[in-house]
Amino acid sequence: MKNLFPCIVFMFFASVAQISFGQDVHFSQNFATPLFINPAMTGVMNGDVRLNVAYRNQWSSLLANRPFRTVFASGEMAFKGFRDADRLATGLMVYNDRGGMAGINTTYITATTAYNVALSDAAYVSLGVTGGVMQKHIDLNEAQFGNQYDGDTYNPDLTTGEDFQQINIWRPSVGAGALFYYMPTRRSSVFMGLGMYHLLRSDYAFTDYSRDLYKGKISAQLGGSLPIGEQWDVVPSLYYIKQQQHYKLDAGTFVRYVFNRDRRSGLEKAFNFGTWTRLTGGEAGGVVAIIPAAKLDYQNVSVGISYDLTTGSLNSTNGGNGGVELTISYVAKTRENRKKFTACPRF
Repeated sequence: MKNLFPCIVFMFFASVAQISFGQDVHFSQNFATPLFINPAMTGVMNGDVRLNVAYRNQWSSLLANRPFRTVFASGEMAFKGFRDADRLATGLMVYNDRGGMAGINTTYITATTAYNVALSDAAYVSLGVTGGVMQKHIDLNEAQFGNQYDGDTYNPDLTTGEDFQQINIWRPSVGAGALFYYMPTRRSSVFMGLGMYHLLRSDYAFTDYSRDLYKGKISAQLGGSLPIGEQWDVVPSLYYIKQQQHYKLDAGTFVRYVFNRDRRSGLEKAFNFGTWTRLTGGEAGGVVAIIPAAKLDYQNVSVGISYDLTTGSLNSTNGGNGGVELTISYVAKTRENRKKFTACPRF
């Protein structure tokens, strides 16, 4: 849209943090959104059912009435595979992102399937695919255009000068991924994965001025858990996402204190605290956020909170305010007769 948003300063900052790696949203607690990160993570859990919910609120200091709000929800079920140690899993993921002066609303609904192959008692490979629909909608009552500015003053009575062929777009989306993890003990593990999204590269343009192809996205993950004491673990992780020339890298670690553990089920009561650093690339690259986070694991429930503390030019503009993120994860076992511990890292 050739004249859209030319006078809105915040779009620069949104391009750095909200869509710094392309056209997708992002989360700081990557471990709490496994289906969004890699479809091969579907069903990788110490249980049969997993439910995840995440809420993110960003840029409220710049846009008090229209911050970017993202809501994520996913559900998975795992079943016995063709072999006793293998697992087949299916899942459903939905997220909605809305906010900003443009009034653009994005919804993503997709189903995932993964097969978890046991290479040994401790090593596994998971292969997954995902497919669904993505929808974008623009609210013209909220959008502001360059032709509606009289000097520095916005005048909603002026014509937009734009010709929208459609304001509501639905397009298909397809992706795939692979994950390897090794878990020799219940407190030590390592995982690495690679996911690919938007393989169809659908056109999302609202006008006929030019095509707006959804760029292919690559997601890479690396992490694990290492005991450093009788009740202490370090849980480092690295999440990298690249979409066209933009990328983001979240790198950091949790320190986990395990104050109780069920020996039969492997479920634990633990408190996690740590910090991640976000590095972005593109037109305005560099370290853009420091992200302190905390998570409480209470048997089959995990509750997390994080806050993006912006740095550099972003920090001077919004007073250091970034975005708060809340997550909840629930894992349950439905096959009560299955007593064997399932070797799966707790992302």
